[in-house]
Amino acid sequence: MNRRYRGALLCLVLFVLVLPFAAAQAATTRTIQGTVLGPNDQVLSGAIVYLKNTQSKDILTYITQSNGKYLFGYTPANVDMQIWAAYKGRKSPVRTISSFVTRSKVVVDLHIK
Repeated sequence: MNRRYRGALLCLVLFVLVLPFAAAQAATTRTIQGTVLGPNDQVLSGAIVYLKNTQSKDILTYITQSNGKYLFGYTPANVDMQIWAAYKGRKSPVRTISSFVTRSKVVVDLHIK
């Protein structure tokens, strides 16, 4: 076998061996994002969004931007998460994001009445 074919074969073997590990890594995290909305569906800038890991009980927070958006990146995908928002003494209902949700990007809009 000449050098060119050996090099191509080696690259193909490495690709086949590395691909499952890359796919597994991608499946271990997910992004959770959305918008916090008020009583008349207006965006709420400065609302605090809470994200609770139901296994470890750790809570992450995010203060919404001027467009009411929030983003939590690289959250564990194999754990149920609870999410809610608070703004000026009012709170949204708590929502659960199941570990069975397999999407890498989860969008959850939170409504504060």
